[in-house]
Amino acid sequence: MSRPYNTIAPLSHNVPAEPQPLWKPLLLGAALGSFVGALAATITATSQAPVSALYAPAPAAARVAAHRAPTARYMGDKVQHMVDIGARDPYAAELATDFGNRQVGGHADTGHNVKIPETSVLGLAAREITPLPADAKALDEPAANKLKRAAGPGLILEVEGDALRATQQWTTAGAEQSEELSRRLVALGEELGHPLEVRIEGDRVTGVFWTPAVNGLTENDFILAAKVNNADFKDLLKKRKRRVFA
Repeated sequence: MSRPYNTIAPLSHNVPAEPQPLWKPLLLGAALGSFVGALAATITATSQAPVSALYAPAPAAARVAAHRAPTARYMGDKVQHMVDIGARDPYAAELATDFGNRQVGGHADTGHNVKIPETSVLGLAAREITPLPADAKALDEPAANKLKRAAGPGLILEVEGDALRATQQWTTAGAEQSEELSRRLVALGEELGHPLEVRIEGDRVTGVFWTPAVNGLTENDFILAAKVNNADFKDLLKKRKRRVFA
């Protein structure tokens, strides 16, 4: 039989609720209390420990375990895991080779004092032109190419007759500037004790580096070329027009 339209149905809150078991909130409270207690004990132990104990080097086995398990159990292990990063100390066999003194950076026990580099590692422009020995010979092409790259840009190797020459060309602002540049180049070669051959063709000046004593190139030629390359001749050279891109 259907219920009348104006009949009010009983509300759901009038129905008595089923009793909940008491072991669930008790278990949750016990777990939360254990976690808080363990956290407080860890913080207390860490704060009372000396700083040196936190940063003291750990045994090798402990470091291996820390790297295998980045999440450590105690705060001290976490601090050690965070600071134990970087290069290792050298072994006794490595120190015995005296590798530190054979490096430009110096030895580790010298406070990383930088060792003054030998002449062999300095640039050509920093070297001095020295007299040639009696048995000096001209450089071959591979050796000359190696020194050419070190002397600076603009140097070209050419063969004149049966000997190598190194040449460099400058474009001046005019004939008067070419004469002045030639005068400066010759004066620089005489000052350094190694004459430089200079050729003038209008606004072009060419310096020819070679050693007549060996009829070829020596290291002194490239030292002179490097010093010439470092000289300032901008007041005599032709100014380049600035390119404007539309």
